[in-house]
Amino acid sequence: MQLQTCAPACDPAASRPASLAAAPAAAGVRPMLMELESIRGLAALLVVLHHLPGWNAQLWGLPIVRNSYLMVDVFFVLSGFVMHRAYGGRIDSLAALARFQALRFGRLYPVHAAFLLAWACVELAKRFAAARLGLEGPGPLAGSGNTWTAFAQHALLLQAIGPTGAELTFNAAAWSISTEFYVYLAFAALALTARRAAPAAHAAILCASVALLATGAGADYALLLRCMAGFFLGCLVAAGLERAPLAAPGWGLPAAFAAMLAFLHFKGGTAYDPLMLPLAAALLVCAVSCGPGWTRGALNGRALAWLGSISYSLYMSHTLVVWGVTQALRLGLRRPEAALEGVFAPQLSLPEAALANAFILALALAFAAIVFHALEKPSRDISRALLAQGRHLPGGANTDTLRAT
Repeated sequence: MQLQTCAPACDPAASRPASLAAAPAAAGVRPMLMELESIRGLAALLVVLHHLPGWNAQLWGLPIVRNSYLMVDVFFVLSGFVMHRAYGGRIDSLAALARFQALRFGRLYPVHAAFLLAWACVELAKRFAAARLGLEGPGPLAGSGNTWTAFAQHALLLQAIGPTGAELTFNAAAWSISTEFYVYLAFAALALTARRAAPAAHAAILCASVALLATGAGADYALLLRCMAGFFLGCLVAAGLERAPLAAPGWGLPAAFAAMLAFLHFKGGTAYDPLMLPLAAALLVCAVSCGPGWTRGALNGRALAWLGSISYSLYMSHTLVVWGVTQALRLGLRRPEAALEGVFAPQLSLPEAALANAFILALALAFAAIVFHALEKPSRDISRALLAQGRHLPGGANTDTLRAT
């Protein structure tokens, strides 16, 4: 992913950030932007924090944690940017479109299917425990919306496409995979049919999506509209930087991070949620355009690079870890329970809750690493190998340079 930041002489090697200059690419293949991979890892970690149980109202209610559901919008913007950089202008036939969508399927579906089946097993176990053993939770039967219809919608990645009522059933985090898979298809169709007019189409979709979200007119399709708005904004950022590369000062990147965190802390109601889109775009621009600095160095460090590499597995697997630890503590501690936002959890002191959260985070990261190496990476490699014989896209399977959800 070769993005230049323009100096007066516009020498590509000298003008782009060191992280890009240090990542040479094979012919036709753009190198990965490690900064974006790391940002995605941080976003996934914040989503995990958002889903931690309400053991303690004081800890659970931290504004940044409660508003971190908006990190999914950062995923969408990053995905749009990456897909445009890797495939924009390269999908020139129906065969290329089919290959692109097959790569997306191989990237997303195996992990999704594995955790859909895992949650189906959990649901069957809960129903057996309630019917045969008399074991029930403190509130209504958890997962009571996990019907066979919802299972089929998940299997077809349709659970968040329209007013299905199934978007938060089974593996609730998978709603974003549902929307993004079909937005990928729309992106590829526009790349094939609109070609030079694709940026104008992206801008029209972005404006329409934001308008429908802001007015509430698209409430039944709000999740799909969120994905479309973020994804096509990312496409527009990529197209804009291709035409007018930037060279921003090094302090821009930490400033963009600070602005996003401040927004998460001080944001009011959900009416302000669309403001995450320009903040995500600003962070993206700074990540690829700002000069060297300690923030860029951290994003290129091994720890955040590793976090980014397992971010999809972390995002898709963490709800199962959270549920499992919650059940273990529920049975082991026998504490009084309270519901926060309709979800019951044993009540713990602040130190106990902090310790429980740290344990869940450590376990979720370890489990995600296992899922990545045992399932995500092998399935992705297999799908690429199966499609490697088709050369419909320049650069072959390696054009998928950043693992985007």
